[in-house]
Amino acid sequence: MSPAFAEDPLRVLRVARFAARYAHLGFAVAEETLALMHELSSGDELDYLTAERVWQEFDRALGETSPGVFIEVLHRCGALKTLFPELAQLPEAPGWPRLATLLPRLQEKHERFALLLAAALCERETDGATAEVEKLCQRLKSPKLYRDQALLICRGHRPLFELPQLDGDARLGLAQNLDLLRRPQRIDSLAACFDRLAQWLGVKVDSEARLQALHGALSGIEPKTLMQEGFSGKALGDELRRRQQEACAKLEFGEG
Repeated sequence: MSPAFAEDPLRVLRVARFAARYAHLGFAVAEETLALMHELSSGDELDYLTAERVWQEFDRALGETSPGVFIEVLHRCGALKTLFPELAQLPEAPGWPRLATLLPRLQEKHERFALLLAAALCERETDGATAEVEKLCQRLKSPKLYRDQALLICRGHRPLFELPQLDGDARLGLAQNLDLLRRPQRIDSLAACFDRLAQWLGVKVDSEARLQALHGALSGIEPKTLMQEGFSGKALGDELRRRQQEACAKLEFGEG
């Protein structure tokens, strides 16, 4: 192994990314290379990498054929806990192999990013998971699209999976938190992430059907109609919310 390898700690990330690109062809990182990567990870060399360089390699890895391999290689060489401590325990989870196969089934990199974080933080309370997502995204200076998707999945998966048991107010809260009325174009992307997370957790759910049902229930209630009925000011807002809650409460979910 060339001494030049040890002169650039970014190569730890690049080797992991190349492994993610070629794993499906049978490529595996050689043990001597892993040993050198472990040596680099054991010191403080990785601490000198800029957030931009770390994110660039992570972002590229998310787009590779086997993005889970990127996480696995970094875990094996000890770099994961230094570079991405929020994900450090994920490869040790019993369901990790299953999750690694689900990641490539998401088409977009920001969706894969959101699934990784939601899986890693799914046992945390919502506020704690949100804080971890914010911390990682701020540290890595990741794009807003990635941060927002991860936050929506981390905050929304519990209420979505429990939707049949929730009352109208809680259902409305989920729809508002996901901004379904103003941004229905995101439903497909959100549903894809929620479904992959549900598969990993062993939850039976049709996320798109639930999100579309919520959107449909709320889109049929228009403020202008209430205004024509004589509502205005605070009374208009109160009546709008009451009808939205009522519409959400009436929804039935028979798919699980």
